[in-house]
Amino acid sequence: MTSSSKELVPVGIAGEVIQHDGDIDAWLEVVHSDDAALAQLEENAKTFSETKERRHAENTRRSYDGWWKRFETWCTDPASRIRGRALPPATPAMALNATDMRGQQILLIWLYEMIYGPEDAKALEEWQEDFGASSPSTLSSVLSAVHARCMDRLGHHLVLDPEVIKSIEGLKKEARRLYGADRQATALLARDLTHMIRWLHGAEDPLIVRDQLLLELAAAGVTPAEAARITLENLLEPTDGLVATTHEANLQLWVETGRVAARSLVIPGRSTGAGRKGADRLLTLEPGAALTTAIDQWLPLREDNADDPYLLDAIGQTNRRSILRQCLLALAKTGKCTWRPAKDAVAPDPTSLEALRQCLQKRSMGDQAIRLRDIVGLWIGWRLALRRHELVDLVVGDLDRVGDNRLLVTIRKSKTDQDMEGVTLPIATTGQRRDGLNPLDDIRSWLDVLARLHGVDDADKLDPSTPLLPALSPDGRNILMRRPKRNGDVVSYDRLSPQGWSDRVRLIAERSGAVTDPAALRRVTGHSLRRGYITSCAISGQTPLEIRRITRHKDLNSLAKYVDAVQAQWSDIPDDAALVEAEARTGLTIDQHMVRSTAG
Repeated sequence: MTSSSKELVPVGIAGEVIQHDGDIDAWLEVVHSDDAALAQLEENAKTFSETKERRHAENTRRSYDGWWKRFETWCTDPASRIRGRALPPATPAMALNATDMRGQQILLIWLYEMIYGPEDAKALEEWQEDFGASSPSTLSSVLSAVHARCMDRLGHHLVLDPEVIKSIEGLKKEARRLYGADRQATALLARDLTHMIRWLHGAEDPLIVRDQLLLELAAAGVTPAEAARITLENLLEPTDGLVATTHEANLQLWVETGRVAARSLVIPGRSTGAGRKGADRLLTLEPGAALTTAIDQWLPLREDNADDPYLLDAIGQTNRRSILRQCLLALAKTGKCTWRPAKDAVAPDPTSLEALRQCLQKRSMGDQAIRLRDIVGLWIGWRLALRRHELVDLVVGDLDRVGDNRLLVTIRKSKTDQDMEGVTLPIATTGQRRDGLNPLDDIRSWLDVLARLHGVDDADKLDPSTPLLPALSPDGRNILMRRPKRNGDVVSYDRLSPQGWSDRVRLIAERSGAVTDPAALRRVTGHSLRRGYITSCAISGQTPLEIRRITRHKDLNSLAKYVDAVQAQWSDIPDDAALVEAEARTGLTIDQHMVRSTAG
């Protein structure tokens, strides 16, 4: 073929192969003239777009889009800039041009702004207080977003000038200096997990216990004003050697000697002014009585504050009587009874008292539902080293119980599995655990509660698509619904968000006392469970290959570096401390971990 001859390109149209001139405009004209060829072209374009999306996880794409939008706003609106406001508006696509250094300079100015902030000293001080320098990992995320957009638009990686690359490396070093080392998530080790789960099993909502005590005081004829005056000194213990079989005998002994022969509670009289005070009253706390039980449940939850001697100390210091009355009033309205806390000592009638007690019992059951959900999230998230979105995306159908001591959990999609091949991981127990905890029992209990919340009497009747970790109302009695239709039909039930789960883990770590250091507590996230599992495995001597069977890392080198660093760190710690953690970790993973793909 001579150079003057035109190249012929075969194109399939409606099952035929034709030949036409090699000019792209002519080729497109032929394609657009045939509906079948045009449909094929559009289908290919759609397929190409889908394959591009599958290169990154959904959360990654969302992050990249967010960074690109911020960069676009910064380029097009000089007023939104901290630095470089004198520069004219630009387009972010200029940064993708490898032949134009000006576009890459615009990218550098944006990154420079994220590290150093404004030039004005006063504005810089405010900026550092509100924002501060970005971390090195943030800069890496920004550059990855620009790289991804370049790949999507131009089909190749971002090409940066060598001098620009050096400048970016310098900015990362400055970020490490100004921001500090990348703040990785605090690792929740095996002993931390055990501590948190034990706390959740025994935890009681202080507000519920407080209201229970207020109600029982009201049932004993104690007004909110009198309850506000009760101090710890008003709780009297029996004097040794004295015995009283009735309240009357105990009261007579107290009036005559100031001593008691049974546990008692003094109700202080009201101050009438001029140093005068009303008469005190005495309540005998009989063993097993509702008031005695309420006091015993409240005392361990009471805040230990030497400056606040009052029994009900967690209420607040301002107008304690009014706050107590409002608590009882809210409880009465919730219980839908006619009784109201009055100034005079009027105890609720038996019907109202029973309704109020049932109301508190329902609140306690709701609190139990929230705690059980969190326990299951901690068990599964730690034992399987799940990422946040992997955990909150689980549904009931992903759990497959095998016998009494084994549960298989299917992870259908993850950051490193965009093709949704899936992987199945086990949770198993063999024999009695040393700490008395059992993840399978907790999971079974939660499924029963979840079934009750959905209005079915058996966990086996739950829809397989039901979220395993739903978003619950504050009282834990209802599952929040997502996008209800106008006719009242529910499109889907809501589930915990990844950020919502991180907030729960941080709250539990704080309230249980598992993490006490403020700096470490700020870094507790949903990822702390995955990081804690890897750390505990490394401490107990497992190799990166063994750990990867559960964590599913693609890059073994990065995992190996982390494991080596952990093992080197723990080699400098006394053997007994390392042994405690290794034993705790062994107690949590008695089973031999087996991993199998769900594909096929």
